[in-house]
Amino acid sequence: MLAIASILVVVERNEDALPVFTKACLLARQLGARLELFLCDAERGYALRHAYDQSGIGRAAEALIEESRAYLGALRRAIDVPDLEVGLDASCETPLYQGIVQKVLMSGPDLVIKAIGAQGGVGAGPSLNDWHLARTCPVPLLFMRRQSWGPVPRVVASVDPTDAETPGFARQIVGTARDFAVGCNGELDLVFGAPDAAAAAIATGPSPDATLQSLAGEFGVPPSHVHALRGDPERTLREFVARERIDVVALGALTHRKGVTGLVGTLTDALLQSACCDFLLLKPGTYTRFAAPLPRAAVGGA
Repeated sequence: MLAIASILVVVERNEDALPVFTKACLLARQLGARLELFLCDAERGYALRHAYDQSGIGRAAEALIEESRAYLGALRRAIDVPDLEVGLDASCETPLYQGIVQKVLMSGPDLVIKAIGAQGGVGAGPSLNDWHLARTCPVPLLFMRRQSWGPVPRVVASVDPTDAETPGFARQIVGTARDFAVGCNGELDLVFGAPDAAAAAIATGPSPDATLQSLAGEFGVPPSHVHALRGDPERTLREFVARERIDVVALGALTHRKGVTGLVGTLTDALLQSACCDFLLLKPGTYTRFAAPLPRAAVGGA
């Protein structure tokens, strides 16, 4: 199973802080992981860095960090979780995503959780810092919205079995999503969204549907939980997430293109902007220490 022993929860001073911490506590309890709350006051850190008078900057930064720790302490006390180990840390680094990455490199968590957007909520899109964090975070990143998961969380692995540029990445996404679903007592679905022309474009090799079914068989996903969607993936995947009441979508945070879509893939970009669910973002090479696939009946209610 996915070895998650430590979770870093990025906290911002907004209305998402409490609901995201609540969901993180539920996940940590199910996974048997410790939590660390981290607040990076990037906005005031930027003001300090660019202050005309640099005398006393160190003391000012220390005061801001203590204030942030007090906020985190109040947040921790707002939820009664005596069974969980919850640490606190704060900094004044800027920009925000760099402060988070520095903390990740220092603490070595197995998973980072952050509310999506500066003011997340239902339907809110990612901020620029979110895009940069998705590109640079060295461990899996779980973008959360404030809505609760269902009693049995629905987890979807969104993969492209035709991707020849990143061999093995589809297996990595499915394996991680499978372990995540098992860890939170959820159900796993496997989905591939592609235009109708995709199969014809690669007629010389295995069909996408056959490759998808092969992945499903390897990781014990029953046929009823395997979905090959036809049509514009940005539309069909968004509609699938809404129709099936999906709680978490696991997908790749990468692209082979340059330009404005260079931070994450175009499909990932579109889903984060429009789908009302949580997102587990992965990059190639993340979590290579998989155990053998679980028995078929272990996932998805087969």
